[in-house]
Order: sequence, then C-alpha cells, then structure tokens
Amino acid sequence: MNSMKNIKPLCIAFFLISTSTFGQTATQKKAEQEFNSFSFVKAIDSYQKLIETNFNNYNAMRNLGDAYIMLRQPEKALPIYAQVVKQKNVPAEYYLYYAQTLRANGQYEASKVWMEKYKDAGNHDNSYVKDFFKNEDLASGIFNARMKYDLEKVNFNTKFNDFGAVKLNDNVVFTSSRDEGVSIKRIYSWDGQPLLDIYQTPMEDASNNTTKKLEGDVNTIEHDGPATFSADGTKMYFSRNNYTNNKKITSNKGVMLVGIYSAELVNGAWTNVKPSNLNNSNYMVYHPSLSQDGKKLYFTSDMPGGFGGTDIYVTDVNKDGSLSTPENLGNVVNTEKNESFPFIYSKEQTLYFSSDGHVGKGLLDIFLALQDKNNHIINVVNLGVPINSEKDDFAYFLSPNGQDGYIASNRKGGVGGDDIYSFTILSKSFLVSGKAIDSETRKVLTSTKVILSDEKGDSINEILTIEDGSYEFEIEPPNNYKLKAEKEGYLKKTVNLIAEIPKSAEMKNRQVMDIYLDKIEIETDIGKRVDIKSISGKAIDSETGKVLASTKVILYNEKGDFINEILTIEDGSYEFEIEPANNYKLKVEKEGYLRKTVNLTAEIPKSAEMKNYQVIDIYLDKIKIGTDIVKLIGIKPIYFDLSKWNIRKDATAELDKIVKVLNENPKIEIELSSHTDCRSSAASNMLLSNRRAQATAEYIKKKISNLNRISGKGYGESKLINYCECEADKKVPCTEEEHQMNRRTEFKVLKY
Repeated sequence: MNSMKNIKPLCIAFFLISTSTFGQTATQKKAEQEFNSFSFVKAIDSYQKLIETNFNNYNAMRNLGDAYIMLRQPEKALPIYAQVVKQKNVPAEYYLYYAQTLRANGQYEASKVWMEKYKDAGNHDNSYVKDFFKNEDLASGIFNARMKYDLEKVNFNTKFNDFGAVKLNDNVVFTSSRDEGVSIKRIYSWDGQPLLDIYQTPMEDASNNTTKKLEGDVNTIEHDGPATFSADGTKMYFSRNNYTNNKKITSNKGVMLVGIYSAELVNGAWTNVKPSNLNNSNYMVYHPSLSQDGKKLYFTSDMPGGFGGTDIYVTDVNKDGSLSTPENLGNVVNTEKNESFPFIYSKEQTLYFSSDGHVGKGLLDIFLALQDKNNHIINVVNLGVPINSEKDDFAYFLSPNGQDGYIASNRKGGVGGDDIYSFTILSKSFLVSGKAIDSETRKVLTSTKVILSDEKGDSINEILTIEDGSYEFEIEPPNNYKLKAEKEGYLKKTVNLIAEIPKSAEMKNRQVMDIYLDKIEIETDIGKRVDIKSISGKAIDSETGKVLASTKVILYNEKGDFINEILTIEDGSYEFEIEPANNYKLKVEKEGYLRKTVNLTAEIPKSAEMKNYQVIDIYLDKIKIGTDIVKLIGIKPIYFDLSKWNIRKDATAELDKIVKVLNENPKIEIELSSHTDCRSSAASNMLLSNRRAQATAEYIKKKISNLNRISGKGYGESKLINYCECEADKKVPCTEEEHQMNRRTEFKVLKY
C-alpha cells in the first residue's frame, strides 16, 4: 500500500513513535529515519538487524510490527505484536493494535480478549472501544448478512497495485503501479513498488493487452491517481503528488504530500491540468469523488481540525472551477482513525467510504452512510461479506445503473498487492406494485385494501391504495405470494404472485401488477362472460429488459393439448384468442434462452375499453456456458444436513424446478457440483460431496429423459463461498447457519 492510496495506520499514533533517543547507534538512527520518511521496506530490514543483535529490542519490535502494518501485512505483524504485548510497561495502545491485527487475521474471539485488556487499561471512553463492545457480534452479523454481491477478480490485475476502477464511457479507468513501457523505473520507498499512473482499458475487451495509459498530461514521474469524472466525461479530478510545472512542492518536513488536480478532455486527450486551491504542502487532500450534477466534490484529508487520522470532507464546485471552503462530514462518518475513498452515488447523494475507525471485519472496510428524509447522515452500515474481508477493502464504485461496479482489495487469493474486483448486486428484495382499477371504467380505485399473503395464505402485510390507486410491497424471490384486493361495492379478488422478477437494471427490481375489480350491481349476472377474449404480451430478455422478436409462443389447453403457435413480432409482442373460464399454458422458446412454461388462469376483466385483453409479459433467461441454473431461475439453495447426503424434504421442491428446466430444455447439459463446509478432513469432505452429488443426480435422473445430460462432481471444501475456514492458523468462528451456506449444490450449464 502507499501514501497515494491512503496513509492508513491501525492508529494514527503509529506516526508518533519517538524518532531518536540519546546514545542510539547508527543502525537505530538509520532505521527510525527510514520509518519516519515512510521507507518501510528498508526500515523492516534495519529493525530486523537490531533485533538480531538484541539492541533496544523493545523499541525495535514495536516499530517492526508497525512497519508491517503500514505495508498492510497483518499476517507478518501478528507474531511480532504477540511478543510486544508481553513486554514490561508496554503502552496500552499495543493491546489495541494487537486486537485489530488479530481481526485482520480472522481471529475474532482472540481479538475480543485483547480489546477487553485495552478497555481495562483505562480506555472505557474511547469511541472505538464503545462501538466495538456495542457491536461485539458485528463479525457474526457481517457473516450472516444475506449475500447481496457476486464478486470476481478482473482480468487486468497485475502483480503490482491496481485499484480505483471507475467506468468512463466504454472504458474502465483505474490507477496502477504497473511499470510497463517505462524506460526509467521509479520505485516508491514506502512499499518498493513503482509509482502510480492512471490507465484505461475497454470494457468489452478488458485485459492487460488492451490496457494503456490515459492520453494527455495527467501522468507524471510522480504518483497520479485515483480519478473521478463528470457525468458527461469531459472533466476530471484526480489525486497527484504535489508536483506542478515539473517542480516538487514539499512540506516543512521535506515530504511531498498529495493534492487534488483537475483536467479537461480536449480532442481525446486530458490536458489543462491545474492544482486545486485546496491543496496544501503540509497536509493531504486526495481521493476526489464528484457528484453527478458536478456541483459537489467529496474528498479525503488529514487537514487540521478533523477528528483524527484522515477524514472525509465535501466542498462546493464554483462556476469558475475553484473549490469552496470544505465541510467536514462530522463524527457519524469520521472517527479518531482513518476514513478514506469516498464515493458519492447518483442524484440521491448516497455516500460510500472506507474506514478502519468503524468496527469492521479487519483492516479497511467499506461502509454506506444512511440518511434521513432531510438528507442528514444518521448512521453508517458495513456492506458485509463478500465486499469486505479481513484485509483492506476500498475504492467502491457503483455504476449509474445501480447494479454493478468495482472495489479494490489486498485480500487473500489476489494477483498482486491491491487487486480490482468487479461486482454485481444480487438484490435480496424486490418490489411488487400496481394499482387497483375498476375493470369497466378503467378508473383507479383509492382506499382499496390490498393484502399481501404468503403462498399458504398467511397474511404478511396490508395497505390501502393512495390517491392514484397505487400500492407497493417488498417481497423476496423466489418465494411466491398472493395479493387480495377488497373494496366496498366490488367483488373481492385474489391474484397469485409468482416472484419471477426481471434482473434488468432498467426494471429496477420491480414487478408491476395492476388489479382489476368488478363492481357489484343489482341484477348483475356475476357468472356472465363474453364468449371470446384475448391474451397478449411481450417476450423480454430478463437481464437487459429488451424485447425479443421472433420468439416462439405456443398456446396449449390445461391438459397440454396444442392449440396455436406464433412468433413474436418486431416489438416482441404476441396475441391469442382464448375462452374465459378455461385455463391454458403458454410455452415460450427462443434460441439461446431457457424455455419457459406459464400457467394461465383466464380471469379476464370485462371492460370493453380493455378490449377484453389480459396482458402477460414473459421474461426469458439467457443461457451462457458456466451459468449456475440455481441463480438463473432463482430457486432456493439446495442444502444438506451435517455429514449427510440424503435429499432433504425442503430440497425436493427446488430440485423439481431443476427437473422442470431440464424437461423444458432437452438440449441442456449441466454439471451438478456438490460442496461441503470445512469441518472434518478434506478427504472425508471430498467423499461426502461426491455422495451428495450422486444422490442429487440420481433424484433428477429419475424424472428426466436422456440421463447423460446431467453429471455430478464433488468439490469437498475446496470452494467455500464465505470465510468459514477450519485450518488452525486460519480458523474463523462461524455459526451453523454460516457453515450451512457451504453445504450446497450448484447446477452449471456445460452445453446447450
């Protein structure tokens, strides 16, 4: 890690260690000079030499541990701090450092012990201590958080530091210490890596082969990046060492710190680079994030007057390009330690940031700032696993579509120091909304009671429609529900709600269902129906929200007898004539998509104005090699009991959905992969997972044709989806529910 990324010690007091004492040897003076000039790689070598000669061991051990933390290597700092805390008269702060380093190594229970020691040493009123013991089960809470993110490494990471990825038009722009193409390689003494520059790579073909430096004048011989851009992509703010007109600007201690610079896009190149008026040679101003309207700039600084460490500030962007007097975001966001990497999202001005001052999973964690209706920040929330890990997690970026983005992390399993990870948000909840409507007049019906029930009919919630006749409920796919609508003078109506909600960002995770109520009138023949009515709708790609032309839609009666078939036209629409009171099935097919069958209950509104139409849009899921069918069709996970491989009752209903997909799509071949948790030996877990794979495959084979279309394979504990490891030096305390997440079965498409 490096100063451009963040001066982010476990505690700001790391910087306050005494630099020299009378009678120190040349080696000790050299070591402390290296430490205080941020040359931590060199300092570690010097301190190790002091320890080998047993010179001033106490001080050398403390600084050695601190240096490893500054390099974000808590696994190396851990055994050092374990010895430091046993020293006589050791400062109590090292109890805190040791506790946090234990957390950074996943040892949460041991961390609590040393936090208790730190508290008992006279730190009851420390805000971090209060938060820690107020949320002492936070680690479990994070583990138990529903998995809302699908995370994977990007393929343009290197062995160097890569972070700060953002989208700009059709490119990904990011910061890296890779040194490709540099004839004279400049090394940063902090961590021994090359200096930072800003790069870009095309989103459609992102790789190291397509990566190049940003065109223009933003990259210099010093550190440059990370960057933020205006909504129209013509204005840029970025972090840079205080280096202007080929001149270094240093602090009164001779250190070149970091400022914010701006640039403009002119003829495809970034030029007109200018330092901001907030830059100061004696403190850092960096990590800019520009609001969507371009009127506010959020940033990180250790300027005087903050709460400690680095804080997050906001400033107005004036019409002349200058920045107004910055405002500290206050003590709900900022702590005595380090907050950094702010990211401001969309018109809602939602703030994401990183912190090691709020209690989290390890070192830097990513947090979300919650606001009240007046846009005042009232609390912060940890984003949980897998966004956060025991190590540093930072540089959160969310795309304008609200569905995907990037983070950076130096977690285990990466390619280099800091790596970029892309994520997709898997929303745990969706919305169903609509209006209550008079089926004859088409007028909206206010004050209509709408009741949401589970599929068994047990009531969950109820509301009255408002002035425009609308209602809204939050639901959780893949559960099914019932909607019951009641209004005086109208027939009550119950509608089955199958929570197959499109994944398209454009649809905003919302399913719209209007409910048409029939008015009761004297002498009305409730059973009277016209002879012919119609069913129509569109075929739609569930991921992109685009209509699908030339999609085959087949109409069957409820016995499965063929009635008619058509191809959707250019706007994706289809239409059939049907007879009310009869039930039907719609089967939908398109090359490259999962076939889908929809049961149709012909309860159609009588309104002439409605042209006797019932509208059913059908969302199709695109098939890709490697796709997990479980995620594609939204079924519940297939879990197993501890050490068992028999199919549980709660799994049969979900497996039958897989059977349905296979029977509807006879060309699909899938690999059934079974997984275990980490408990027991790796060998026995591999055997157990193979038995589970075999049991699951046998269940499915009994219900499908062409049994060779499904193959099973056990992976044992080799692919855990959370951090519940059981090895002695990596053991993480997990609940039964957390372990159960790993006892799962996946169904990946091999061929279609």
